[in-house]
Formats: sequence, C-alpha cells, structure tokens
Amino acid sequence: MSSISTLAKMTIRIATVADLDRLLQLSLRLASETHQGLPPLDIEATEKANRLFFVAQLESPFSRTWVAEPEKEIVAIGTLIFVLRPSLAEKSTIIEAYFVNLYTLPEYRRRGYARAILDAAKAFVQKQGLTRIWLHSSNAGRPLYEATGFQNSAGGVRDQVTMQEVIISPISPP
Repeated sequence: MSSISTLAKMTIRIATVADLDRLLQLSLRLASETHQGLPPLDIEATEKANRLFFVAQLESPFSRTWVAEPEKEIVAIGTLIFVLRPSLAEKSTIIEAYFVNLYTLPEYRRRGYARAILDAAKAFVQKQGLTRIWLHSSNAGRPLYEATGFQNSAGGVRDQVTMQEVIISPISPP
C-alpha cells in the first residue's frame, strides 16, 4: 500500500523498511533535542529501542509512518499508531489513533513538511472512519498542532501537552 503526494518539490509518502536507517537517524535527533536538560541520553539503548519500534511498526497494519522528501532525501517523519481499547460506554472495543514522533530537521523547518505529514495522517484516519487523533506535544510543536485543529486536553507530562483533534463529529442518535 503506497500513498504518495507531491507538493511543490515535496513528496509525502508512507515509509518502508528500506527507509529504516534514515528513520533511525531522525528519531535519534528528535530524542536528543527533546531530552535536553535531563540526564545524559543513552544513545545505544535509544537506537536499539527505536530500531525495534520501526521494524515492528513498518510491517504492522496498526501503524503508518510518513516521510517528507524534497529531492529524494527524507527530512521529516511522523508515525500514526492505532490503539485498541475497551469502550467505557459500549460493550465493544474501539480503535483510537495516536500520532507520535513528528520531527523535521532544523534546517527544513517552517517549510510545510510537518504540516504535510500531519495532513496525510489526518486524511488516513478519516478514511479509516475514526473520529479523533491523540498526541503529546512539546511546547515547540504546540503552535503547529493548534493551527491544524488540535485542542488541549486534560493531562500532559513534563513539558508536554496532551492534545486531540475531533476529525469527524460522532453522529448523535435522534
């Protein structure tokens, strides 16, 4: 399954196993940037955990990772994970979308790459018939999420805000 769109020298596509090394590079950059002010990051352990994550997620029907490529170099990534959980109001299981690890290399920021990845993820969620996306945002990422319709939810952890966007309003019974 390949979803590709091109916007003015920008290609947004679903990542493949062939992208693994570049995904790891960008995810380690994200970890390093968001880990500032904390005890030293164990790069080897972080790389191992990210490798396991991407190997599992790239082959899973329960997630998608998108990449942004200007001129065939991946400069931004973002992953959507589907989570199954029991419904509190119904006797069923519901699926929720959780967006993680949106990252753009610093020299490519403010050019629309992250927004394009987020738009692709939102379109995919909507196509699946789901009604919302959850994410945790750093303070730096919060303006982008707010500009694209996400709202602050209760909660959040250390310098992060829990946000959600209701993409499709659930139909209320008459």
